[in-house]
Amino acid sequence: MNDALRTEMRRDAQVVVMGEDGGKMSKSKRNYREPNEIFDRYGADALRWYFFANQPPWTSIRYSEQAIKDCIPEFLLRLWNVYSFFVTYARLAGWRPDDAAPPVGERPTLDRWILSRLAGLAARVEDRLADYDPDAAAGSVSRFIDELSTWYLRRTRRRFSRAGDAADRAAAFATLHAVLVGLVRVAAPLLPFLSEAIYQSLAVRGEVAAPDSVHLTHWPTAEL
Repeated sequence: MNDALRTEMRRDAQVVVMGEDGGKMSKSKRNYREPNEIFDRYGADALRWYFFANQPPWTSIRYSEQAIKDCIPEFLLRLWNVYSFFVTYARLAGWRPDDAAPPVGERPTLDRWILSRLAGLAARVEDRLADYDPDAAAGSVSRFIDELSTWYLRRTRRRFSRAGDAADRAAAFATLHAVLVGLVRVAAPLLPFLSEAIYQSLAVRGEVAAPDSVHLTHWPTAEL
């Protein structure tokens, strides 16, 4: 779709949020759930992700509580599991963000690959958000987390063991830490609360010289 057609569609669009019964949401029909009930049950980020990731924001959307529920294990939980893995092994190994690690150019191919993928993600998401295209931005974030969990972590998890080579272990910890911090900086406009929780743990309480909030950081592109 070219930019002119996309702009025209946005201008003419009449966005309607429909209830699960297929009708337009309205107070008279009461075909909606109170937002606070959804926040309490699934979290605000799950609801945000549902609206961002399913279709362009200038088109009508049918509300689905089941779809909100489904995005938790499919996406949010996968990100949290990678973060939990890192925190668990970092504590067991006594690793700290200021520990020495090999330069990026001297790290294994998988480390350099995932860092390059993160840099590409930051560029794509910045471009899509600038074009008011959050569903494409969300899709890029989701695919990256799948690569991080399925390809990178699954193939490098043995490197985090204390029985492994010390230099290689340091490279693995430094790489995964950098990727997680960079990822939540990219995801922060879409997942503000989960991103902030992970950032606070890894960057602020991790004793790294960093802004007090993920929402105060610069966009991560060139430095990756």
